[in-house]
Amino acid sequence: KHYDINLKNKVVNDYFSNEGGVIYLGKKYKIISGDKFAIKDDLIICDSNKTKKETFYKVRDSFLYIIKERMDYYSKVFNIYPLFEFKEMKSKFGYCLYLKNKIVLSKRLIHYSLKEIDYVIVHEFCHFFVPNHSKDFYLKVAEVIPDFKRTVKDLKKSSYLCKY
Repeated sequence: KHYDINLKNKVVNDYFSNEGGVIYLGKKYKIISGDKFAIKDDLIICDSNKTKKETFYKVRDSFLYIIKERMDYYSKVFNIYPLFEFKEMKSKFGYCLYLKNKIVLSKRLIHYSLKEIDYVIVHEFCHFFVPNHSKDFYLKVAEVIPDFKRTVKDLKKSSYLCKY
């Protein structure tokens, strides 16, 4: 629903913004050509012989460590150390296989702010305690992120970033 609304309003309709940049951690970066790959201020400098799509994948793959760091942090908070992996997912941010002690997160989370990424990670960790989306589940989420409802609204508003 939000994806269709944002397309109708001509907001970003693919993984590159209309200005020829990429959205990373909730911020737009302009892509320019240069000698070697780097991220500085609001610029992503890419190899001149790379396409925009190749640059995008390099940015995404180079910064998956941020999500890994957040997973490590919340593993300590919850005292649960699941296996985790990153996958291409077009319609989900992640899912929890609590019987297999595993969390799977979308590689596309890299477009969202750290606050939104943290919510998704906490959401999946809470499934180890409550496997459904009952009131108890959201009480568990609220123990770690008291204002999670606001974050969920923000996440839904920008959910079109996950749909490319």
